[in-house]
Amino acid sequence: MIDLRSDTVTRPTPGMLAAMTAAAVGDDVFGEDPTINELERRTAALFGKEAGLFVPSGTMANQIAVRIHCRPQDEVLLESTSHIYLWEAGGPAALSGVTCRTIDGRNGLIGVADLDGKVRPNDMHAVHTRLVCLDGARIWNAMVATKVPAPEWGKQFDTISVCFSKGLGAPVGSLLMGPKELMAHARRIRKLFGGAMRQAGFLAGACLYALDHHIDRLAEDHANAQVLAQAVAEVPGLKLNPQRVESNLVWFEVDPRFGTAKDVAEKLKGGGVLVAPLGKNVIRAVTHLDVNREQCRKAADVFRNLAR
Repeated sequence: MIDLRSDTVTRPTPGMLAAMTAAAVGDDVFGEDPTINELERRTAALFGKEAGLFVPSGTMANQIAVRIHCRPQDEVLLESTSHIYLWEAGGPAALSGVTCRTIDGRNGLIGVADLDGKVRPNDMHAVHTRLVCLDGARIWNAMVATKVPAPEWGKQFDTISVCFSKGLGAPVGSLLMGPKELMAHARRIRKLFGGAMRQAGFLAGACLYALDHHIDRLAEDHANAQVLAQAVAEVPGLKLNPQRVESNLVWFEVDPRFGTAKDVAEKLKGGGVLVAPLGKNVIRAVTHLDVNREQCRKAADVFRNLAR
């Protein structure tokens, strides 16, 4: 099967596995894992931040960030398709007593003008508008696609998180970065949320390997995504949305004559291609480290066969 469901399905490369087994480890709860310390220091410096915190998942990084910035009865402003709002099991309310207010943006983005009139007045009857969140799990892809370097991204935000298992191919791990004092607080919240790990330097070793070897190659995934996008554009009844594919994500809508997104996903599966139905008529295909150009060409032919 050609698996295009997500860039999280990748497996460690031989080089990454070697780096993992060679990693020096210690007890990270005591701050004694040298490989984790190096990953936190190096990644934070890359984005121009004072300190970093290694966590098991992007969801945990996001939820820790909400917690350290907010108090109960606060409100977070988010784009309506935000991962924090849609895909994290109600975490802000359940873990931090925080409400979410969504704003319809464009392709997942909101700008300053979209925030006009959204900050609530200082009134005891209203929640306190405290935080604005933008999703950036695939910021490595954004860096490669836009050629905007990491420090430029980092200085736009008080805290920023990056994911090593999306795009870069590590099996586990995300990292939250920000001011040193705030990251010390984040470390306490990580413990509260059950994310403190012991000899996890083996995982950090994979992430360090990914930093050295898997960022520039993301351009290959972006080029492969164009192969899929061209095929989708050629099939009547499938519509790219957004029409411009900028990185490794190919989103498209399904005309009802094809059935639902799940129906189309099943047809593609029958041709040996796995995609992710993420709505009644919305499908996502994602290129990644474990799918090469020839496989993407084969997948493109399976897409085109839908028209027949």
